Amino acid sequence: MAKNRKVVIKETSDISRELTLKDLAKSLPEECFKPVSLELEKRKTVWVAIFRTRASNQQKERTFAIVMNASSFEEATDIDYFITNFKADKVTAEWVVNTYSQRNWSPQYPPSVGTKGGERLKAG
Repeated sequence: MAKNRKVVIKETSDISRELTLKDLAKSLPEECFKPVSLELEKRKTVWVAIFRTRASNQQKERTFAIVMNASSFEEATDIDYFITNFKADKVTAEWVVNTYSQRNWSPQYPPSVGTKGGERLKAG
């Protein structure tokens, strides 16, 4: 998902604001990111924040995830943004990392749809 994608964040029950995923990632405190270890050729830790909100051009809330290669936005050199249609209770930091680290997906499609060999695949 593009870092300039706009989402709507509720600040109170009747006040919300629109901002880009990148700006939201910048504003989140380190405590919002959970470390998850990837067992690859070499062990790697990524930090994941998960939240529910809606894209500015949609009415329905969905689950979003931000995955970084460092514990803070300022230190991160690789940041990925995901959106999924899966039920919120299934989407954990571990689920996001395990699901998308095993896929050959293209960021031009929402993470609920990936690509492999030019074919679009549904996640799950």
